Amino acid sequence: MISYPDLGYLLSVLIQGDDTTRASSILRQLGVPQTINACHRLQIENGILRALHESNAKTAAMATEGLRLWRSYLLEGVFQIGAVDYDAAFRLATSWNAEFADRPPPWALTLHPALAIASGATHFLSFDVRSRRLAKNAGLLLLPDRL
Repeated sequence: MISYPDLGYLLSVLIQGDDTTRASSILRQLGVPQTINACHRLQIENGILRALHESNAKTAAMATEGLRLWRSYLLEGVFQIGAVDYDAAFRLATSWNAEFADRPPPWALTLHPALAIASGATHFLSFDVRSRRLAKNAGLLLLPDRL
């Protein structure tokens, strides 16, 4: 099984929230290392570093813990940064984007299922119904099975 986590799933592992327990449990079942890509890394680090500067003390504290956990997981090899064919993924995401009869989801929610396909994943880890729909239509199995 080759799994691909979307950004929301990864953030659920790193930042305490409603889906943290379920996301962490799935991660333990899958084993390590989990391969992610440079897009994940940029989005995670940018988001966490931006949240560190929030005026809300609770948000900043959660970001501090998320950054600590992120760095720890990278050092321990829980996550490893792998290569992916970004050109193929962007072409696929662009073609999906053009096919929406109604308003498409935000671009990152389209890009991550395309990156999953481009990375050869068999399973897509996500809590977002919009990304999950694209991934399922592309033939990926979904984790968790149900939301």
